[in-house]
Amino acid sequence: SATVRVRVDVTDADVASAAGVSVGGLTVRLKRVRSNAPALVATADPTGTVLFTGLLAGSYDVTAERPLTPAEVARLDPDDREVSMFAAGSTVTVVSGNVDQFVDLVATRRGSLVISEIYIYAASVGGAILN
Repeated sequence: SATVRVRVDVTDADVASAAGVSVGGLTVRLKRVRSNAPALVATADPTGTVLFTGLLAGSYDVTAERPLTPAEVARLDPDDREVSMFAAGSTVTVVSGNVDQFVDLVATRRGSLVISEIYIYAASVGGAILN
C-alpha cells in the first residue's frame, strides 16, 4: 500500500493561503509506471492524506492538481495573478508493506516550465548502444 500526503510547498504557502487553497478534497491519482491499467483515483482527507491499498510491487506516478477559480485568482496580490493552478507530482516505489510519500503542491506561473518526466530510450545491439 502507499500513503500519499499532499502539502503546499513552503515557497507558495502565502499564495495558497491568499487564494484559499487547501489540501483537503484534492483529487490524487496513482498510475503504475509502464502499465496500461487505469490510474487509481482518490480524494484527499482534510489533512491531504490518501491511502491506496492492494498495490502490486513496482513504481507509480503520483499526481494532484488544484485549478484556481477566477474568484480565487482575483483575491491574489497583483504580482501573483498569473497563478492559474497548484500541481504536484512524484514517483513512489512499492516493494512491500506501506510506503509513505509526500508530494508538494507548487503554484504554476506563466512562463514557467515543468518537466515531469524524461525518458531516454537506448537499446544495445551487438555491444553498440543505439539511441
